[in-house]
This record gives sequence, C-alpha cells and structure tokens, in this order.
Amino acid sequence: MKRGDKVIAVTPDMPLNDNDILLLVGRRKGIVALASTPGKKLNAEDGPEMPMKTSEVF
Repeated sequence: MKRGDKVIAVTPDMPLNDNDILLLVGRRKGIVALASTPGKKLNAEDGPEMPMKTSEVF
C-alpha cells in the first residue's frame, strides 16, 4: 500500500484512508466482489520496482 509518499505493509486490521493506493492481484471478478466500488483504477503509480512474470491464457 502507498500512503502519501511511503510504501507500507498492510495488516488485516489496518483501516484504509481515502487517498491510499493499493495494488490488488487476482482475477477481476474476485477483486470486484471484495467491495461494491473498488475505487479509481490507476494505470501506474510510483512505488517499489516489482518484477512481474505474466503470461496470456487462451
């Protein structure tokens, strides 16, 4: 999670603030099921570099 200019670890009991930025990983259907309105989607945000392996599934 990014809060202000800091990247911090999330705990299960941590309350979220209005301007927190979260990186959610999973299938869209599952993520949307977590909340009725997940919030604004961002294409990119400055933060820690994280290599990500991707693959296309047909």
